[in-house]
Amino acid sequence: METTSYRTSGWVGFAAIFLIVVSVWNMILGLTLIFKDNWIVFTEDAVVFLDTSAWGWIILATGVLKLFTGMGLMTGRLWARAVAIGLVVLNMIEQIVLIGAAPWWSLATILVSMAILYALIVPADEYAV
Repeated sequence: METTSYRTSGWVGFAAIFLIVVSVWNMILGLTLIFKDNWIVFTEDAVVFLDTSAWGWIILATGVLKLFTGMGLMTGRLWARAVAIGLVVLNMIEQIVLIGAAPWWSLATILVSMAILYALIVPADEYAV
């Protein structure tokens, strides 16, 4: 059975590579949250204890999905573009939830996710130069 593909631009290739990078980051973070499941976060008003093992499994699973979707983008699969947009938005939500446990990691992932969304959503003739 042959799957439908489309011609990719350089920006879609950029999005595919960075989606794979983000997926590896998420799998590392997911494993970290699973094996180091108690985090202590110090705020100005309190000390918060977080149990993050459930989030670790969620982020690990979505990281694997992002990896396969990034590979689909690289090979020009039509389904991969829509799935990638959904997974990147979900990734941003995941990172916002975990910003208290890993602030710099989450912010870096959110910024890269914004660049991926830009590359996937903006039509090829409208990219900023």
